[in-house]
Amino acid sequence: QYMLSGPVFVMGVTGENAVQGMCDLAGNVGIEGTIRGIYGKNKCENGFHRSDSPDAAEEEIRRFFK
Repeated sequence: QYMLSGPVFVMGVTGENAVQGMCDLAGNVGIEGTIRGIYGKNKCENGFHRSDSPDAAEEEIRRFFK
């Protein structure tokens, strides 16, 4: 329900350590200076989805872009 509650922006980030880089950028709810820290309401409504592994990233990139 939450994922359908507003506009969605999808991007594919590739490169060395891309998964870890997006993890660092996303951060956690309540952590200042991160996307989830700024826009997140709670663990589920966190304002940002990112892949948790290179394998998951490959699958999600295929799902959204191919």
